[in-house]
Amino acid sequence: MFLKSLCFICIHVCLHVWSLQDNNALAVVLSMIGKFAVAIAFGLIYLYTCELYPTIIRSLAVGSGSMMCRVGSVVAPFCVYLADVWIYLPQLIVGILAFIIGVLTLLLPETLGKPLTTTLEEAESLGCKKKSKKGAEGGMELNQSEAAKV
Repeated sequence: MFLKSLCFICIHVCLHVWSLQDNNALAVVLSMIGKFAVAIAFGLIYLYTCELYPTIIRSLAVGSGSMMCRVGSVVAPFCVYLADVWIYLPQLIVGILAFIIGVLTLLLPETLGKPLTTTLEEAESLGCKKKSKKGAEGGMELNQSEAAKV
């Protein structure tokens, strides 16, 4: 996500600093890198939603994620018409939105090496850190070892 937003913001800056005719190759390269990052993010929606949501709502979550990707694909071509307002507005909007999405993605819990959740309670506790429970025996061992030193 950050790669995508960085490319769109770089396109905006490059086109703003230099004219489009002078850096046509640079604009094409940055656009293709951004398009590649969009394609990767589109595929990752399926993988991450499968890992994040519990079994009972997994198919609904994957379907909702896919639907939002399709809505974005339908709306994206109309962003070109925002260039009538300001020539750099489409790249700026897409870059800023991609950056915000990338930052929000960092807030999601890590699922590496964890089993798939089956209940809503497991899914809710996925992002919570487990507190180490120190039993009475652990406290007693500490007190006994301190008493032995004295």
